[in-house]
Amino acid sequence: MAARFSKTYGDYKMFIKLKDVYSADEALKAAHLDWSAEPVGLVTTNGLDVPDHKAICRSDTNKVLGVVGSRYEVLQNTQSLAICDVFSQQYQASYETAGCLREGRKVFLQMKLGGTDEVRKNDKISRFLTVLNAHDGSSSVRIYATPIRIVCQNTLNLSLRNIEYGVSIRHTESMDDRLREAFKAFNLTQAHFAKFKEMAQYLCRKQVDRIMVERFLKDLVPDTGSTRSLNQRNKIHELFEVGKGNGQDTAWDLLNGATEFSDHFRTSDPEKRLESSMVGSGAAFKQRAFELAMAL
Repeated sequence: MAARFSKTYGDYKMFIKLKDVYSADEALKAAHLDWSAEPVGLVTTNGLDVPDHKAICRSDTNKVLGVVGSRYEVLQNTQSLAICDVFSQQYQASYETAGCLREGRKVFLQMKLGGTDEVRKNDKISRFLTVLNAHDGSSSVRIYATPIRIVCQNTLNLSLRNIEYGVSIRHTESMDDRLREAFKAFNLTQAHFAKFKEMAQYLCRKQVDRIMVERFLKDLVPDTGSTRSLNQRNKIHELFEVGKGNGQDTAWDLLNGATEFSDHFRTSDPEKRLESSMVGSGAAFKQRAFELAMAL
């Protein structure tokens, strides 16, 4: 197994792209995520125990990842990502990327499914699954359908009408139960990819004029009178016109101008930008852009 590429932030790597990795355990080792999350009792500064809460600490660095309730059950990286082996063995998914956010508070693994979806000539979408485990108590284990536009690497993790792009999975040691959980998640994400292709092709057919573009930008980034909001609208407009794969004056180009801005320009902090794009305000920003584009 080997790492092809790593993104370093501060004194640790946020993620690596994987090569010749064939199991979740190998992916965790390659990304240096084969540590455990350990519950530790809390004590006040004057020596009193805190029985209703505990800290979750990373075993290799002793960093506190979060403070949770006493009934919180720790789910190790090896346990939460074991379902990825089912995707590999049953659905021929390949291990692509593994990493963590905020020094291990969130751990993720991305897998690539076979095939691509062409939404217009020379504009294709790759199908990825993202599995995310949080050690800070902020969420359960989640699997996300993650369409990625090949030409610009925009991450189009969007909720579609009546079809969620993410699903919570429960922890189970039983292989039969794990197969059922994987089957459920795989079918949901496949339905999402099929619907997303249909809606993306619709946006590709929808031509936009100057007035429609201005309305989209003002609805997406309201005019507050600040230089910041003006600069953001101008940057999205620039990416709509000359962003990677854009320039055809369609609603699809508008969506991808907004997505490229969110994924690559919205903040100068690369870790905050990555986390925001996956599960934070950046994801909400892209969702809003998608809804506005569909409404044009």
